[in-house]
Amino acid sequence: EEQEGDQRKEEGGVENGEDIESKKEEKVTKGEKNVSSLNRKDRKKLKKKQRRREQAQIAETLLKKEEEEQEAEKKREEEEKARKAEYEAWIEKEKKFREEFEKKKEAEAKWREEAKKAREERNRARGIYKIGDPEYNPTNDPRNCPFFLKTGACRFGPTCKKNHYIPDSSNTVLFQNMYSGLGMIQPEEEDEGLEFTNQEIIDHFSDFFEDILPVFESFGQIRRLHVARNASQHLRGNVYVTYSSTKEAESALNLTGRFYDGKQIEGQLSPVTHWNNAICGMYLRSLNDHPGSTGCVRGNQCNYIHVFKNPGGKYEGLRERDNRDNRDNR
Repeated sequence: EEQEGDQRKEEGGVENGEDIESKKEEKVTKGEKNVSSLNRKDRKKLKKKQRRREQAQIAETLLKKEEEEQEAEKKREEEEKARKAEYEAWIEKEKKFREEFEKKKEAEAKWREEAKKAREERNRARGIYKIGDPEYNPTNDPRNCPFFLKTGACRFGPTCKKNHYIPDSSNTVLFQNMYSGLGMIQPEEEDEGLEFTNQEIIDHFSDFFEDILPVFESFGQIRRLHVARNASQHLRGNVYVTYSSTKEAESALNLTGRFYDGKQIEGQLSPVTHWNNAICGMYLRSLNDHPGSTGCVRGNQCNYIHVFKNPGGKYEGLRERDNRDNRDNR
């Protein structure tokens, strides 16, 4: 009996669903019949009503969109005001910080200037003057490298702990490593089995000397011309030219940047003024007695200049040194 009751309910539900669908279809068909049954005037009214309804919906949508845009614009303006206020606050803070920094900087500069003046006064009391003072003597300044003052070169180069003083004006011009002569390289750099006789070395230097001499003479009157034959890199092949005036020496710097024997010439004013302190004494004493021999216990690694003997003794000025050494020995 229960199964039969359930079956009847299911059949009744199906029949009820079919009735609902059929009723909807009847309403639609009836509405279509009602619209089609309307006269022309009523149909126009109905269409106008539908258009007004659509326009009202569009107007409502546009109004809603406009309100959203206004709210977004208002929000952007508020954010922009907040950013502007934050930026102005940052500018004000930065301004205060910069003013404090400038005050500290001025105070530090003032302190440095006072310390500098006090240091200069102490140095003046000790006989040490700053560069540019009329009383300044680079040889008395303990901050300067003594070897650079004597020879215009230092084996430590830019890593030296002392200052390498280059004068603003000088009679002596230094052309660094200009001469690449025979037998001047260090033994570990020399090709195996490559040796030169002393005569070959002298002949090669004589050709170089005769080649460069007219060029140097074109700038003015030469008082001394020396070429270093040391093997050390900082002295090897250095050419020193001392003129009778600083103006002539400065004009000789025009050779800087030009090329000789495939190398670019590098010239600078040199602090070398006393050649007696620049040239190795032991080497000089043996130069005439034993040609080709260094006569120096340090050999070609000596920090003092070992000079080539110029052809004919031209522009050497070594005779004065020889006479002084002889007087000292006596």
